[in-house]
Amino acid sequence: MIARATDDNAFVLLTGVPWDVYRRFTDALGDYRLRHFYDRGRFELRSEILGVDWESYQAMLRALGDFHLRHIYDQGYLLLMSPLQSHDWVKRLISRFLETMSFDLQIPIKSIGSTTITSTETERGFEADEAYYVTSEPKVRGKLEFEPDVDPPPDLILEVDVSSSSIDQLALYAAMGVAEVWIHDGETLQFLVRSRRGKYDPAERSRAFPFLAPSDFEKFLERHSEMDETSLTRKFVVWARRKHGQWQLEESKAPKTKQPRKGRKK
Repeated sequence: MIARATDDNAFVLLTGVPWDVYRRFTDALGDYRLRHFYDRGRFELRSEILGVDWESYQAMLRALGDFHLRHIYDQGYLLLMSPLQSHDWVKRLISRFLETMSFDLQIPIKSIGSTTITSTETERGFEADEAYYVTSEPKVRGKLEFEPDVDPPPDLILEVDVSSSSIDQLALYAAMGVAEVWIHDGETLQFLVRSRRGKYDPAERSRAFPFLAPSDFEKFLERHSEMDETSLTRKFVVWARRKHGQWQLEESKAPKTKQPRKGRKK
């Protein structure tokens, strides 16, 4: 299933939607004035649907089955999103850099792609562009499906924010406990880290990969037209290997904070 933006930003256009998926989808959301058009796999409908209860949202996810539709659901508000395909290369290249680098540096990660993450307790859910477990990877190692309110949220989310703003998404990600979000607006990459206040603040360094900065990715993305992706990824990994080594050396030389001694019990 491919989502594309239409001339009217209030609608999304899905292509390659089988008839049975269309029927199940409209049955799940049939009570919400679902203005739409379907013709031989082309499915156009409104991007915002209000007042969708949790049971209907769950029915929608079951209706989609193995098909992926980027969306956010926040306590009755359902937003369907259509990123521009012309910028999909940005997402894939950043992901390739990150995953190949993690393999080379032997950093344990779990890539869950656009898996739908939900919380029954808060009645929220989303499907991001890309998502990763890093520090929390041991807690979900080997699991094939996400368990709401059991598994932790992803440590890192990557969003290519071109056709629509991610401002509303950030509030939802924060409420669900996502520690870090990377947003690429089509020109620049920004790292956002969740603070103790539950808000995202711009960061010069990644929390999940503290030796990386947004500019580190940008200088390699700018060279995407100079060489093939394999060669570019190899150059990024070689550079990241040196950067990681420098960071480890700096960390080893940094003064350690002494822990106060506990008094003896009398």
